[in-house]
Amino acid sequence: MKFIFFVLQLIVVSSVFGQDVDDMSNSLKVGQTNYSINAGGGVAVGLQGNYSYSIGQIFATQTFKKEDQIDLGVQQGTDAFKASNNESVTLKVYPNPVIDLMRLSVNSSSFENLNYQIFNLEGKLMATNNINDIVTEIELNFLSEGIYILLLRNNNEFITSIKFIKI
Repeated sequence: MKFIFFVLQLIVVSSVFGQDVDDMSNSLKVGQTNYSINAGGGVAVGLQGNYSYSIGQIFATQTFKKEDQIDLGVQQGTDAFKASNNESVTLKVYPNPVIDLMRLSVNSSSFENLNYQIFNLEGKLMATNNINDIVTEIELNFLSEGIYILLLRNNNEFITSIKFIKI
């Protein structure tokens, strides 16, 4: 009898702390491409966009649903902007946080004068280079641990910025 009571309590308590996965496709607005299923965390809303944060490693396998994808590991920040020819371009920086090698992915190769700049939080320029491919690998072993800002520019015109953490 005690065992049955214990099992019932265990089921009730474990169901309270379980994750609830809802279909979020109806709640997404135009231009929003990301959502995550968090064990803990939330969403920060600002003038430059929405950023989500989570606690813990929550994915065991990759999950695909039409054009959306949930990636393994730590969340990966993305940002979207409009090019001068009205082509929608997506920027993705991963992994974040980064140890030594970061990848910068742009889904368009039409930018001939596209470059990035990395600044520390004091505003000091730490690195700059051109982007010549859809995926660019950036060596960051010269940076110390901290928070940095990556600026994306086209013909010296600001396109977007993304914060990343160097560990």
